[in-house]
Amino acid sequence: PELVSGGIMLPGRLVLNVWRIMRSEAKLPTSSLHTAVQELLGETLPMIPPEALAQWWSSGPAGCAEALRALLLRASCNLRLLDALNVLPRAAETARMLGIDVLSVLSRGSQYRV
Repeated sequence: PELVSGGIMLPGRLVLNVWRIMRSEAKLPTSSLHTAVQELLGETLPMIPPEALAQWWSSGPAGCAEALRALLLRASCNLRLLDALNVLPRAAETARMLGIDVLSVLSRGSQYRV
């Protein structure tokens, strides 16, 4: 479970390390968010340096709103990437067929299928 969750445990919630799952599901040339969005979703994600986000955040309400929009876009891309690869429905179906929990399907892979 630590491999999938990154060591973060929240009782009653699945915490997924999206990039660890993406490495096993999609063969990407590099493991950056921008590359994954380009390859899998066919969209271009703006490259905003962290320094610019920090400057926007401290520049007042309008800049803060712009920084939040940029961060929300990045966060939603993670969910859209998981959805594009159909990761969670496949894991849920496998878990249902084998009678185990979803986190075990994602973390143990084919151990249960042998």
